[in-house]
Amino acid sequence: KLEHTLKLMDTDYLDFYHMHALNAQKFDHAKKMQMDKDMLKAKEEGLIRHISFSFHDAPRVMVDIADHGIFDTLLCQYNLIDQSNEEVMAKLADRGMGIMVMGPIAGGMISAGGEDFRKLYDPPAETAEELALRFVLGHPAVCCALSGMQTYEMVDKNAAVASLPEPMTEEKWREVG
Repeated sequence: KLEHTLKLMDTDYLDFYHMHALNAQKFDHAKKMQMDKDMLKAKEEGLIRHISFSFHDAPRVMVDIADHGIFDTLLCQYNLIDQSNEEVMAKLADRGMGIMVMGPIAGGMISAGGEDFRKLYDPPAETAEELALRFVLGHPAVCCALSGMQTYEMVDKNAAVASLPEPMTEEKWREVG
């Protein structure tokens, strides 16, 4: 099946092979189906370079899944409103796992509280969305943030924030968070 997908995509390999929306139950099922072994084999054959998972469960389960030892990267929820994965993200990054974040604007909720969130940063961020993205990218463990964008202007603004050498100092990050 993977080989067919690679052929359709006209490529010899995938940079990231991603298991979506894992929780304890789905990961147990994946192991029973030997998907972990299949992914490792594909990696050994050079068909995939990195094995990744997105996560939707309690933070302790994130550690259990990561401890399985096959994953190179993780995609999890993290933002100004939901910081429940913060400690585990740092722990896994210290082990060498790449940490990617989804929902940096909290599904638009941060936009809704715009002025209140924007004032958290001194000098104030231009928008609440900018502050939210700077906060996420300011986390020392985060290497990538996936933010939904609907216009070219949003793409340009997010790219400008992501291009900053230091989106937010660690001191400011701790203060805002």
